[in-house]
Order: sequence, then structure tokens, then C-alpha cells
Amino acid sequence: MEKKLATKDFFACCGKKGIQDIAEITSARAYEFLSKIKDERGANVANKYRKNLLAAWNWGSDFFEGFPQVAPPFLKVKPFPVKHGERYVPPESDVIKVFQQAERQDLVMLLTLYFTGGRRSEIFRLTWNDVDLQKEKIRLTDNKSGNGMERMRWLRMHPELVKALKWWRDARPCKVDNVFMQLQNDTFLGQPFTQRIHFMGRLCREALRLSRHPAQECGHHIREFRSECRPGSYGTLSGDYDGPLYEERGAVHGPERNSFGSGRQR
Repeated sequence: MEKKLATKDFFACCGKKGIQDIAEITSARAYEFLSKIKDERGANVANKYRKNLLAAWNWGSDFFEGFPQVAPPFLKVKPFPVKHGERYVPPESDVIKVFQQAERQDLVMLLTLYFTGGRRSEIFRLTWNDVDLQKEKIRLTDNKSGNGMERMRWLRMHPELVKALKWWRDARPCKVDNVFMQLQNDTFLGQPFTQRIHFMGRLCREALRLSRHPAQECGHHIREFRSECRPGSYGTLSGDYDGPLYEERGAVHGPERNSFGSGRQR
């Protein structure tokens, strides 16, 4: 996704400047584009654009017939210096508030991220073949093996995650292979997520009543909290199911309702 965005933005810039031939892309023009990204979105983002555009150029040089066999113009642009501030990690109470704000699929997805420590892309790719509720195991896959091969690992699930996934398997509106699905409208109903840009940011704003709370920081918060979480905190994070938390949120309990089923669809 990052590579697609970087190349799309760069070619849009080239179009505005009347650049029609790839041979016209010079290191000066590459620097001009990346400098604009730095000024608008920061040095760290500009460096990511540089990395992805350099990779795209090298791929074209290796595999695309007629591609210019010259030094990549992005290689001559040095990475921009980035000032790394001290990462803010909020108190445990703030992290719990974020979990308490989530409902239905959102809550199950957060619990899956929390209890597995998986990347968002790994959770988005999950299918029900990756979830063994009987043996209480879940399989995550990535391409981080270093040799281009897919890496698979089975993890034992926490009982709370087993409970959450069992509920979602029965409550999901579409019986599809992917575990988590888009629900926003009939056109995309049931399709797997490829991204959820505003998901964590929205939850953090709603839970903490802040005008702006970066989603990436929220993710760091949860991972930091997960590494230090006491066993007794699991029930608080997952809603304690039939405990006081959901009574405060106005949950309606009955034979066909539980804490995961409370609240609105999102």
C-alpha cells in the first residue's frame, strides 16, 4: 500500500510538471518532490517515500524492458534527518478506556491484535482456516522470513480471545472466509480489510475525549501496555463480558445478547 501511494503521488506530480518520459526524471526533480513531501508531512514520511520510490525504480530497471539503465535519481537524494522525540506511553487507564470504547467486530479485532501481538496486515489477512477454536490456536502469516518465503506461526490463544472469536463467528453478518470484514455498506459488505486508516484514531478520540490522538501512538500504547499487563487486567480490557462495564455502557443482556453484541454496528 505504501509503495502504491508513493508512486501514485510521484507520477501525479510529474503529470503536473509535464514530465512524460521516465528519462526526464532527474535527481533534482526527485529532490524537489521529496522536499515538498518533507515540508508538508515531515521528514520521516519523506524518507519512506524515498525508500519506496527507490525500490520501484530498481524493480523497473531489473524487470521492465526498455527501462533506463542509469543510477536511480532517488539514490542521489540523501535521507532527510529525523528528530526522534521520546515516545509517550499513556497510563494504563487510558489504554483500558480505548478497549472499553470498542464494540462488536471492533472489539474482537482489538482483542486479536492485543492477545496475538500481530501486525495489522496479519490480522486483516486472517481466515477461519487460520483459527482453530477447538485446539485454541491461531495462525499468523507474514513475509518477514528474509528469503521471500511466507512465514507461518501458530500461537496459543488466550481464553478471552477464544470466547470473542467464537461469538464473532456466530454473530458476523456474512459467512465469508475472512475473519474480519467491511461493514460500511452493501457494496463492500463481507470483503476483507486492506486498511483502516481512521480506526484507532477514532477510538482514541472517543475514549479519551481528545481533539486529536495519533493512531500510531495508540498502537504503541497498547503494545507497551500488553508487555506489562497483569493477568487480572484481561477481563477489564475485554469488557468483563457480563460485568459492570457493559451495564454502564447500556448493554441489554438476554439469552441472545452478550457484551460483544452491545452497541451499534460500525
